Amino acid sequence: EKPSPGMACIPGGPFLRGSDQHGRNARPQRRVTVSTFYIDVHEATTPAFVACVKAGLCTRPKPYLRYRGFHGKRQPAVPVSWHNALAICLMQGKRLPTEAEWEKAARTTDGRTYPWGEAAPTCRRAAFRGCRPATTRAVGSFPPNPYGLFDMAGNGYEWVMDWYTPCYGGCNKACGDACRGRDPRGPCAGVLRCKGHRRRVLR
Repeated sequence: EKPSPGMACIPGGPFLRGSDQHGRNARPQRRVTVSTFYIDVHEATTPAFVACVKAGLCTRPKPYLRYRGFHGKRQPAVPVSWHNALAICLMQGKRLPTEAEWEKAARTTDGRTYPWGEAAPTCRRAAFRGCRPATTRAVGSFPPNPYGLFDMAGNGYEWVMDWYTPCYGGCNKACGDACRGRDPRGPCAGVLRCKGHRRRVLR
């Protein structure tokens, strides 16, 4: 089935999620499987957020006006809460990806660390703190990854559906079984309220 305009089809299958060489949040590395899914090739842009506010589904955060230079028509919507990100998706008949789906889409077919491969990040490869200009760039300003997805590193944080846990396994309050197997969705399967959890995952 052909993806809708602006979306890419990510083929399902197993992949290595996480890393044993980086922070505790990413441990342990484990093989999980996700089903085929669609994902937007670009981050949600400022006009999508403005439309959501006008529809009464999104709320403008208090520090929004302090982000001068960040609200161009082709720039990613920032700052945006998890609830606003979910509302933008639902308004378009879509949903937030799970963390496993997001990582499968980011690491593509070879388990790469960055969209461009294993080389260290530079300001020629992505927009991040310390780069100039000190704002986000228009979506699509850097080359896409092999799945055709842009800005899977840098430019703006991206929300996923999962509730946050300090690790996948082997630590206090680990995600455990909820982050294993096929199509893992994290604690409480990502529903709106989950006892003992207050934060969502940013990637």
